[in-house]
Amino acid sequence: MFILAFLGVLIAKRMKKLPAGGFTIGFLLGLGLALFFILGASRLYILHGGDDYSHYVVYGDGEYTLQDGSSIHFEDRYGRSNVINDSQDRYGCEEIVYAIFSMSNNYYILEPGELESIDASSIDYFFDNEPPDEIPVADRSERVSRYWLYQLD
Repeated sequence: MFILAFLGVLIAKRMKKLPAGGFTIGFLLGLGLALFFILGASRLYILHGGDDYSHYVVYGDGEYTLQDGSSIHFEDRYGRSNVINDSQDRYGCEEIVYAIFSMSNNYYILEPGELESIDASSIDYFFDNEPPDEIPVADRSERVSRYWLYQLD
């Protein structure tokens, strides 16, 4: 951010303009880029079989080619994660809710060759690393949840 701000100052000086204007423009451009990289990213998880998976930070839509040669198109959405099952195994992804009673846990079943868009910015626990029975929560009035991905069969 500050590098762009100082570049703005140098450009403004060469153009014989006020350096403060160049600093402001550079700072705002840097801030916009930082927000894009932080807020514009989504997660992509690719399940290869067993406990093997890959995790990517994705900007924008894309396509993934499965082992069988077919391709899957995925869309980048803020606050959601895409999970592609590129194996012959079946997986489940479950939302574990803490702090309040909830009857509406999200549960996803991932069949072989399937794409699922999970309603979470990331998955917290994988396979044998099960979520704990309870976690410390400061305010018990809000919904706190974690997502756990595991093999079904």
